[in-house]
Parts: sequence; C-alpha cells; structure tokens
Amino acid sequence: MYLTYKQRALRARQSLQDYLLGKLVHDARQPTVEEILERTQASAVESVTTDDILTELDRGRSTH
Repeated sequence: MYLTYKQRALRARQSLQDYLLGKLVHDARQPTVEEILERTQASAVESVTTDDILTELDRGRSTH
C-alpha cells in the first residue's frame, strides 16, 4: 500500500505527505453513507396521505 501511494504521489508531482493530506481533506469533505441517511431521515416527511398528494396536485394545477 505504501508503494501504491508513493507512486501516485510521484505521478501527481507531490510529496507523499502532501498527496495523503490532499486525500484526507477530500475524503473528509465527502459525507459518509451514514451521514447521508441521517440527513435523509431528518428531512423525511413522516406521513403523507393520498389526499395530501391530490390536494398539492390540484393546487399546482390551479396556479398554471
């Protein structure tokens, strides 16, 4: 694994330390699957009825 990263750093014309730091920063900015699921659950609507959907559809039609 060390040699793989060393070669990638060389190809990127960076020191191994700079290359790995860049990877860490990039990875830290990407949300994990768990974080995405938490956000999704936090913003999810708990219960939407058929009547709610039809009401919103009718409201959308009346504005066009």
